[in-house]
Amino acid sequence: MVTPSDVMPAPAHEPDERGAPEGPPQIVPRRHPGRLLTGAAALAVLALVLHSVVRNAAFQWDVVGRYLTSGAVLDGVLHTLWLTGAPLRPGLAHSLPPTPLARLRARLSVLRGRLHVATAADSRPALGGDR
Repeated sequence: MVTPSDVMPAPAHEPDERGAPEGPPQIVPRRHPGRLLTGAAALAVLALVLHSVVRNAAFQWDVVGRYLTSGAVLDGVLHTLWLTGAPLRPGLAHSLPPTPLARLRARLSVLRGRLHVATAADSRPALGGDR
């Protein structure tokens, strides 16, 4: 156990040659130059790939546009979205409400209990009988 006599007082801070008091070092966030360099390199590679894809005549963008806007592809996209969203709604409907409803039921039961105690206390005769 540490008692006040066991604790050493902090040393007095004396000014250094610049006149500023010498104190504990200031805590600064650690620098991560590797992250910045890696991020810049990744963005540069992404820009080069996008430039290569967009400027490449072999891609035949008019053909790509016709394929992507064809009826079969658009129907497939709509079916995919429907298959994603259709099961989501019942799942959310069955999973989300029980938690808020359970909280509401708990609050109501607590309020009912307080109300029951308050009404029971009011209906009791006063101590001292019929005075």
